[in-house]
Amino acid sequence: MPELTSSTKQRELVHVCMEARVEEFLEKADKRTQALIRGQQQQHASKWKHSAHTAEMFMPADQFQISARYSIGHAIPFSQNVCPCCQKRELDPFGDHALICMHTGDVVHRHNDLYRPIVAEARAGMIGLSVEETIRKTETSTYRPDIILSRGIPGYHDGPIGLDIVVTCPLNKTQISKAAGRDLASAIAASDRKDSEQRDALKKIHYGFMPLAFETTGGHTEEVETLVHYIAKEKQLMTGTPFGENATYLWELLSVTLQRANAFAIKKRYFELIPDLNSDEAP
Repeated sequence: MPELTSSTKQRELVHVCMEARVEEFLEKADKRTQALIRGQQQQHASKWKHSAHTAEMFMPADQFQISARYSIGHAIPFSQNVCPCCQKRELDPFGDHALICMHTGDVVHRHNDLYRPIVAEARAGMIGLSVEETIRKTETSTYRPDIILSRGIPGYHDGPIGLDIVVTCPLNKTQISKAAGRDLASAIAASDRKDSEQRDALKKIHYGFMPLAFETTGGHTEEVETLVHYIAKEKQLMTGTPFGENATYLWELLSVTLQRANAFAIKKRYFELIPDLNSDEAP
């Protein structure tokens, strides 16, 4: 408890009490619950719950309900055990498989949906960029980042930078133990992997590299914050819109976009009837 003085505020006492209750709860919780709560405690992870009411932030009611249910670890009723999309993996009670299932393109669509608001806001700030342009690293090796910033980012890299977005699920069976005990364990692992694959090779040709790692629960690495703040500052200079307003808008848009894509993938596998992909009736 904080030392009680004449200036002690009630919210300080409430904060300390609630932190103690969370710690006590987590000590008794299973690994998935620990990872879920830790993931949603990350900065900007829950922006989607109170985002601005605009067309860009719209989330259909059923998808919002799915996201809300997933965020509290509420079991999802389902009528079949095998994923109707991949026809291989068993469905779990919460929807975790849906967020990593590679069939029907949901993982790719989520990735593409995430970089579009970054591109749109960067262009609103008159930031020079290109999308999915191939870089030749050597005579026999090429790389195509999601975005290239032609002028770089002050304080990060002077010169062109390749940006690579990756979304990882901390509730995946291979990640859950680490995610339960360490903030952003899944995102940091994905960022380190991207770094090891590209940074040194790009450095040799005078390109910077910035992995933008998100977790499906909403958290992200420091590089994402660096980029968002740079975009918000440049947009302020170009449009006169306050920095805080620009940053808040982009954080909310990224959060809604991510959770909307997650909910769509869960809905497809748990709430919609999908024909057997191997049958003659399949599209």
